[in-house]
Amino acid sequence: MDGTKLDGMSDSGDGVPIQQLQQQVEGMPDGWGISTAPGWGMDGKKLHGMSDGGGGVAIDSWCLTREDFIFLRADVKKAIASGQIRPTEEDNFDVADNKIGPNMYTVCAQYVQPLTQKAGSMSWALMRNPEGLKCDLFITHGWVEGIVELIDKVVYSWLVANKAAYCCVFSNPKNLDIASLIRIPRESPFAKSLESATHMLVVPNQSTSIYSRLWCVYEAYLAFSMDRVILTATAPIKRRVLRFLAWQCLFLVLGLIAGISYYQVDEKKTAMFLYLSLSLSGTSTDDAPGISLQAGTYVQGSRQLVVPQIPTSAGHQFSWHVSRKCFSRTNDNLGGSCSCICQ
Repeated sequence: MDGTKLDGMSDSGDGVPIQQLQQQVEGMPDGWGISTAPGWGMDGKKLHGMSDGGGGVAIDSWCLTREDFIFLRADVKKAIASGQIRPTEEDNFDVADNKIGPNMYTVCAQYVQPLTQKAGSMSWALMRNPEGLKCDLFITHGWVEGIVELIDKVVYSWLVANKAAYCCVFSNPKNLDIASLIRIPRESPFAKSLESATHMLVVPNQSTSIYSRLWCVYEAYLAFSMDRVILTATAPIKRRVLRFLAWQCLFLVLGLIAGISYYQVDEKKTAMFLYLSLSLSGTSTDDAPGISLQAGTYVQGSRQLVVPQIPTSAGHQFSWHVSRKCFSRTNDNLGGSCSCICQ
């Protein structure tokens, strides 16, 4: 398929009407159209400059966008659901899992290679972006990680400034002569893409160190030698974790405000400070009849709570009685309760 003709940029000026871009080309997966894979039907060898005539897309432009990774995640999940990607003896992944998924060896063998072979034997990246995208982000990974694990970390850690990423399993043409591309490591797609990139994103996994893979060691060496910014990808933080942290921060702020205010020797503020401090320290304030605290320092683990001594004109000392519903001050010397402060 000729991209210039497809876009109406050839001498004849004829192109494909916009409405036809959504039409499915023969051999494409269900639901795909020309807009899904603009490179479908092109000659992979020519596209990668591996034919006798040379040319093709520059080796440092076999890249994917962040949106490509998001699309890829959804398409891989569909392939798992349909049975196209199946567990093997070497990779007995859980088909219902949405955190790790099949490893990259399985995805490459059961998804990337069959799909791109039908498309024309180009890489998955050039199937999606046949004109190429200049690399500014280099992704290094160990292949034993799950596809979902990798994509979630890449998407979550993607920098706003980065536009296109090289990721070997999707950037290299898996149905062509890979050995010839990496015969001279310094001239390989790995090295050329790193020369173009400004950042390297290291994707750790739950199985093993990525540096048990020799290519990852070499990539790290090149990135360091080229003075690239090296970042470590992280997994997305769940919303419930964020909500939990938000509540903890709120209670901490309220506790600090109450703590600052207690120096005014205001009974209500002092009682509130004690209640919040006890709550934050993990001490139960729900049990009746409550907790009686004498003046002094209370230690629980690495936390401590200082209960102030309230002086009176008669020299009496008071203790604070703290419960969920009521704060009361008791005159220890004279007996009895006074100044009950309820919520």
